[in-house]
Amino acid sequence: MLCVKFLGRGGEGVVKAAEILARSVFIEGKHVQFIPFFGLERRGAPVTAYVKIDEKPIRVSGFPERFDYLVALNPLLLGEDAVKGLREGGLIIANMHEDLRKPSLERFRVATLEATRIALSEGLTIAGSPIINTMILGGLIEASEIVGFESVKHVIEEEWSGRVREINLKALMLGKTNLRRLW
Repeated sequence: MLCVKFLGRGGEGVVKAAEILARSVFIEGKHVQFIPFFGLERRGAPVTAYVKIDEKPIRVSGFPERFDYLVALNPLLLGEDAVKGLREGGLIIANMHEDLRKPSLERFRVATLEATRIALSEGLTIAGSPIINTMILGGLIEASEIVGFESVKHVIEEEWSGRVREINLKALMLGKTNLRRLW
């Protein structure tokens, strides 16, 4: 079983990104569990979501203790607690431009994507907020074989219409083409 942990702050689209991944995996015929975790807090509070994926039915429910991928929409939350449970050699995809070389992260593979900067420079905003969640999904698609690009594109096309759909589709493609692998 594979597990992806999404981490960010309320308003960044953490839960929606995890939901889109779960739906995309499901339409490819895999078994999936989508587990969002957040309280009644408002915009800006830490939010976590997990997606469990397997070829066979997933019989264990609840929050996973171990995960294979960490997708950090907000790099300020990327500390020792965030990586606790990430498997040795697991992949971190972070929305940031700077190098993540920290001794505590050297046991993992790391890739970065300047999602916030790209979204703002490309005008990919809705109500003034940069669209980083679907962009970071594009990075995850590029860095892994979890799900196909067309499946995620299909879910986005089902989810939204008009300008919002076009912004999210462009963000998805830009995430796929702008991922930077560090090690």
